[in-house]
Amino acid sequence: MLVAGVCGDGTLNTGEACDNGVNIGTLGCSATCTVDPNWNCDNLDPSICYLCGNGILETFAETCDDGNNAPGDGCSAAC
Repeated sequence: MLVAGVCGDGTLNTGEACDNGVNIGTLGCSATCTVDPNWNCDNLDPSICYLCGNGILETFAETCDDGNNAPGDGCSAAC
């Protein structure tokens, strides 16, 4: 049984940048509920994280993803 208000419970609590509900450090959200380098996470419960610049358009968060983070090539570094 998970205790409410802890990292890994799938609910974004005060002090957490993300919480994907697994608490093992996967998919862009670390085991300490911080966002992994180069990843972005939404504020949903549980958090959905995505990697800008991987060439996969995550339509829930990106308007473009050209496979890199280079600015000035038609898609910004923030996708």
